Amino acid sequence: MSVSGVGVIPDRHVHPGTRADLARLGSLAAEAARLGTEARKAQAEADEGPDAMRMLVAEAAMAGEALDAADVARIVRERQEAAVAAQAVADGTRYAVDKVRREVADGITERRAEWLTYLHGQAAHGLARLDLVLSELEAAVENLAEIDRVRQTVESPGAGRLFSAGSLIAGNAVEQARQARERAAAALAGLERHAAKVSKAKTAA
Repeated sequence: MSVSGVGVIPDRHVHPGTRADLARLGSLAAEAARLGTEARKAQAEADEGPDAMRMLVAEAAMAGEALDAADVARIVRERQEAAVAAQAVADGTRYAVDKVRREVADGITERRAEWLTYLHGQAAHGLARLDLVLSELEAAVENLAEIDRVRQTVESPGAGRLFSAGSLIAGNAVEQARQARERAAAALAGLERHAAKVSKAKTAA
C-alpha cells in the first residue's frame, strides 16, 4: 500500500490492525499536500504587485466592467483574506497529519510484538523458499555446466583425455546467491530472536 508522506509498504507485510490507521494517515497527508498547494497559490495572488492590479483594471475596462479604487481595494482585501484562510486550513490539516502520524507510531509500538511475530512467520517462509530456489539454481547451473563440458569434447575430440574440459558457466553465480541468502538471514536475525523470546515466555507461562 502507498501511504502519502510515509512511502510504499508491501500490503502483505502490514499488520492488519495498523492498515486502517495507515490508510487514514495517507489520505490526510495527501489532502494536506493539496491544501498546501492551494495556500501557496492564494498567497501568490495576494502578493501580486501594482503592475498585476493595473493589468486587472485594464482588462476589466476593456471588457466594459470598469473598476474603481474601491473595487480594487476590495479585491486586494479579499485576496489577502483568502490567503490567510487558505494558510490556516493548510496549517490545521498539517497539524492533524502530525497528530495522526504520532497515533500510527503509537499503534506500531503497541502492536510491536504481534507485528514482529507476523513478520517472523513471513521471513521463515521466505528463507525456506529461497533455500529451495538456491538448490534448484545450483542443480540447473551444474546441469548446464555438464552439457558445456560434453559439448566441448564433441565439437573438438582430441587424442588427449576426453570429456575432461572445464566449464565457465558455473562461475560464482550460485555463490553470490548463497551470500545474498546469508545477508538476508543476518538482517532478519532479530525476528528469530524475538520468536525465541515469545516461545520462552509461552513455555514459562
